[in-house]
Amino acid sequence: MALASERYPRIIHHRRWCLNGSIPDAWFIRQVRDGLNHTMAHRRKVFLNVAAPWETLGAAGTTNYWRAYMRTGYGASELRFDLALGLDLHVAGDPYVEVVVTESGGASQTIRIDYGNSGSGSSDEPYTIGTFFRRGVTVSPNTAYEILVRGVDGGRPLTVAGYEYANPEINESTSYYAELAPSVAQPVYDSFRQKLLDGLSNVWKGNGAHLLTWAGLGTGNARSVTGTTWTNVFDGTSTAIDATTPGYYFGSEGGGALSDLLPLVRTKDGNDLPVTLAVYGNSSNSTGEVRIVDSSAVGPSITTIGTTLQWYTTNTTWSNVDAIAGSGKVDLQARHSTAGQTVNVYAVSLLARNA
Repeated sequence: MALASERYPRIIHHRRWCLNGSIPDAWFIRQVRDGLNHTMAHRRKVFLNVAAPWETLGAAGTTNYWRAYMRTGYGASELRFDLALGLDLHVAGDPYVEVVVTESGGASQTIRIDYGNSGSGSSDEPYTIGTFFRRGVTVSPNTAYEILVRGVDGGRPLTVAGYEYANPEINESTSYYAELAPSVAQPVYDSFRQKLLDGLSNVWKGNGAHLLTWAGLGTGNARSVTGTTWTNVFDGTSTAIDATTPGYYFGSEGGGALSDLLPLVRTKDGNDLPVTLAVYGNSSNSTGEVRIVDSSAVGPSITTIGTTLQWYTTNTTWSNVDAIAGSGKVDLQARHSTAGQTVNVYAVSLLARNA
């Protein structure tokens, strides 16, 4: 069984191969195959990357520290988590950390990691951190999942990274891996070209970037906003959007930008990027609202946050993403549509949908 190459593919100049009137070329087909297999195996999504101060962790009972919402891409076989844990300082007896992975609307899988406590009177030192706990669960491709990281009876997750994993073995029964390709003096069959075209199209749509996750305050509590004024979720006070408010940067001009959004847009979509916005929360009286916008109030929003505590999602379009490349600054804001009512925001995720 062949393995998908880890080498980053060289650029394939489409005009060279498509505009010169050439017959189907075996070398071109093999380059496309190798690029598709590399993307399927090694260009995976990171959907959670969090850390917390030592002093805020280790409570008795169960604390829901962080959450995320993500969609697996084609070829994904596992969700993996790398954790660094701290010893329980409260000597609770049986401290542990759990990562709960729930298929949206389906069953849950729970990973349990035990690390122990420091003993009565012991201090917390860097050398006591338990690092490189790597655990994973099997998942289905192109499927939405809800993630929860929690500590039980003093379990202390200090850092957690969550990401997709794909088996690099090229198995044509798995999504759109392509094992065979024509060589010199062999025909380029239409069926193989169709497989590559279908694969590239669906991988583009299903493997779109996970743009951001705000995994929560790290305390198990919500950020609550009362009233109809849009308020920054991070600091709980700012109402304007400018360079001084906490937020995110997108676009090459942003400086430390998370991503340049325009290359994620298909030509047919102009400057508009289809996205999924997901919010874990509830409100005192439906409906609460959350949005991710620039200073011109342009960006994706959700207006359907009701009284039930759960993930709320919307498939929407982020219009004119090239326009935010100037400052690149967007803020995460919340409000309630009704005066005097409250919306509670525990976590937010945004992912490119490319439907």
